[in-house]
Amino acid sequence: MRADTVLNGRYRLRRRLGAGGMSVVWQAYDRVLERQVAIKLLTGTGPDTDRIRAEARAVARLTHPRIVNVFDCAESTGPDGGVLPFVVMEYVPGRSLADRLDDGPLPWPAAVTVAAEVADALAAAHAQGIVHRDVTAANVLLGETGAKVVDFGISAAIGDRDAPPGENSILGTPAYLSPERLAGLPVEPASDVYSLGVLLHVLLTGETPFGGDTTTDATEAHWYGPPAALPPIDGLPTAVDRLRRRCLAKRAKDRPTAAELAVELTALAEAADRPADELAARAADQPSAAVTGVAAGSPLAMPVPAGEAGPAAPPVEERRRVGPLGRRAALVAAVVLVLGVAVGASVAVWPADRHTDRTAPDVARPVTAASTGAATPSPHSGTGSVSASPSPSARPSTRTSAASARPSGSAHRSASSEAATAGDCTVGWSYRSRQDAGYTATVLVRSDRSRHGWTLTFRLPAGQRITGGWNGRFDQDGSTVTVRSAGWNDDLTSQGVSIGFTATVAHDSGPGSGFALDGGACRMV
Repeated sequence: MRADTVLNGRYRLRRRLGAGGMSVVWQAYDRVLERQVAIKLLTGTGPDTDRIRAEARAVARLTHPRIVNVFDCAESTGPDGGVLPFVVMEYVPGRSLADRLDDGPLPWPAAVTVAAEVADALAAAHAQGIVHRDVTAANVLLGETGAKVVDFGISAAIGDRDAPPGENSILGTPAYLSPERLAGLPVEPASDVYSLGVLLHVLLTGETPFGGDTTTDATEAHWYGPPAALPPIDGLPTAVDRLRRRCLAKRAKDRPTAAELAVELTALAEAADRPADELAARAADQPSAAVTGVAAGSPLAMPVPAGEAGPAAPPVEERRRVGPLGRRAALVAAVVLVLGVAVGASVAVWPADRHTDRTAPDVARPVTAASTGAATPSPHSGTGSVSASPSPSARPSTRTSAASARPSGSAHRSASSEAATAGDCTVGWSYRSRQDAGYTATVLVRSDRSRHGWTLTFRLPAGQRITGGWNGRFDQDGSTVTVRSAGWNDDLTSQGVSIGFTATVAHDSGPGSGFALDGGACRMV
């Protein structure tokens, strides 16, 4: 395929941005809607074709400002006359988070802000019953309005088996894989939270929290080893470290939900004494890059042994219901590459002309590499392969002592991340972005008693108008906003439901007030 090729009479390929074994990513121009897009062209067939279609369908269900949009999924005729599937995606000006980390760790307010934005995206995906399965620095873009999560190419529905029937592998990036994923247990949202905990550590330190001199050591660290302690970081609230350790808890049930994480991290970032604008400033100074999914950012397949996992530890707890349906540190070990760019390449990042001022399971027996003593490759190295076999002996599982620690809500809520509590209803309000003309906000609703088919009402300051919402059915009558459950998130429990919206502002950009859940008033505190 060459530049200036037109796909389906509509998409003109302009510049090749990245390539791997299974796909190629191009910058392209949509001649119908007259806009720049990113196109992932698949070069494989069979299961890979099914995966790229599944990715498009999954992301198309997610309308969220922190997730790269999918516009189209189609087929064209390749140079050899064969069928050429492709996905058309949002084109994001900026750079990848993995590229930014090549400059070193982020200032803590910027690191916490990025983690909060990623958590917000994951919460929206989890509410739709989708688990990303490859949350890494390579799959986060830094655009003009903040972070965006890309590459749902290996996403799965909550409760799915991690490996398809007949396949003996786990998809993902080894340094970010949770203990339960390495055990091949059913997919659950808590695994994404674990990966985000790894990412938060990388953002703050530039290194992964689980090391090891060999592949075996690195893999077993996810089961038995505590995460590395953070080095001294000037001004870092202790609550950030508590959240990091909770995310990295060995048992999935001890981790916070992505929605809880988004609210608490946002409050911590906004409480910083000074804005962390270095992230946007550095992004503006860097050349363009492409998220290609090769080298350190590639999703990989970790072979697991056939049969049931051994009984070295009690089985994983039942998964929580969440509704119906690197940079150089990205790899701890090189393992068998199965999808390459077919699932790793999602969208090109481009230099931006302007930037917003931003702060900046109980698990089964581990799968270990064959006892070759192979050294862990350099984090900058490419991919390779190792075999895997069951551990010859069971080892006792260690527990992270801070796994159940919960930060105090009153200790780090700010004026723009307020909590309302009345009886059995709790509401958390968080701004995702604020400009003169409007803002994006997320509202986390919790209930101490189970509800089915809920309605939330609140008031906005005069002059504010909602222009779009997600995870609920929004109606606005004057200043009164009514949000009804969207069907797939009818069940509301103490784990909470996250809704979000964008709004224009005429005068006051303050938060909503007068929250009520199913008619019961919520008191602002």
